[in-house]
Amino acid sequence: MNLHQLEWFCHAYDTRSFAKAAERAFVSRQAFGKAIKSLEGELGAALFERDAAGVEPTEFAQLLYPKARTCIGDYRSMLQARDDYLANQRQHLRLAFAYGVATALPEDFLERLEDANPHAEHHVEKHSVAHCLELLEGGEVDFVICSGAPRDRNLLRIPLIGYPTYVAVARDLVAFPLEGCTLEDLQSLTFLTLGDDLPEDRALAALFASHGMTLRANHQYKDYDVILREVKRGHGASIVPENCLDQVAEDHVALIPFPDESFCWQLDFLYLDRSYSDIEQRTIDFMRAHAQLARPGAPRRRIP
Repeated sequence: MNLHQLEWFCHAYDTRSFAKAAERAFVSRQAFGKAIKSLEGELGAALFERDAAGVEPTEFAQLLYPKARTCIGDYRSMLQARDDYLANQRQHLRLAFAYGVATALPEDFLERLEDANPHAEHHVEKHSVAHCLELLEGGEVDFVICSGAPRDRNLLRIPLIGYPTYVAVARDLVAFPLEGCTLEDLQSLTFLTLGDDLPEDRALAALFASHGMTLRANHQYKDYDVILREVKRGHGASIVPENCLDQVAEDHVALIPFPDESFCWQLDFLYLDRSYSDIEQRTIDFMRAHAQLARPGAPRRRIP
């Protein structure tokens, strides 16, 4: 005997019809009839008298009905008690974002994470990539989302998001044709960067160096949102992932597709290779289910 059988018995008792009861249970009439017959076999007594007009509960069914209702109610109360307990026992999970990550994630990303894992309390903090990794390996945070984490570390990773990149710069700082822009053209700009705190900035400098050029960079900034604000003020250029273009899209700002399409903004979800609680695993499963929300190499947006 199981809860479904008791619920289905109550449906039949209430409706006096296997067909209507089967509709309530979202099963076929045939499957419903077999379940009731199986329940009668377990109990060793008939529950319904069947005729062309429908079904009538037997004397035994009338005795059983209130007890079945009590069992169903008790079970639901138990589930509610469990949910209430878990709600009061929400596990606190620390999630470290590298600088610039919050801007690159979809706006409703954390909201969807909370919906998918309601028994977790996610605390988000922002650090440099290097410090995020130190906290993760030291057990001071549970998970990290960052870009460009070294591959030689003993970490598990889920490639989460990849975006094509653009150069955002005030138009009056541009002394070259926007159409067909090259790395040589970009060499004339000063890039506002987070320096060693953002692997993309290191990769950008390395890309210029590989072509025998030097990246002109201003490393004084520690917050990517501040960099985007300074770009709009005409104080320099910045690499911008495609999903952040709207934050700098103003008439006086040029948005230039980066000349090397392999240079993308890639975010990874990182965690240690250890055992996890069910609640922690739900966060990992959410990240895996949403891996590669956007992919490098996808068609670029057309910029006026």
